[in-house]
Amino acid sequence: MSDIISSDLPFTAEQRATLEAVLPMVIPASPDGLMPSAGEVGFLQWMDEFARDAVDAIQITLDRIDQAARESGGSAFAELETAGRQQVIDGLFAGEPRTLRPLTDQVMACYYSHERVLDALGANPGPPFPHGNEVKQADLTLLDPVRERGKIWRDA
Repeated sequence: MSDIISSDLPFTAEQRATLEAVLPMVIPASPDGLMPSAGEVGFLQWMDEFARDAVDAIQITLDRIDQAARESGGSAFAELETAGRQQVIDGLFAGEPRTLRPLTDQVMACYYSHERVLDALGANPGPPFPHGNEVKQADLTLLDPVRERGKIWRDA
């Protein structure tokens, strides 16, 4: 049913269903299968670890998506067919462009930090410096005129 694993985050079952339905719409999988959809990168686990402060905003966004779905079709967002879901999202983008921003911002941050995505993009996952990236030694004698000038500030 779901690739989303349970977490300690306070999302209701309906919010989780809406999230599961909307994530692949934010970033769909590539046709060749190399790039996963946003629903396949462990969004809730990422939120639990890195973005707990955004939970309230994401809950509000998910509730608004569900409310818009009920207003347009009488069903919860997750219960709509693909075309109905797309219509709801398009309507929100047209009428309330900022409504989806908290969700899309967090999805992008999660997605583009996921190892599978970084591998598919040809980027090395993890921090860059353990793999090299040497910094050339600077010519510190360039700072001599500044040092010779002495103190030019006053103490507070």
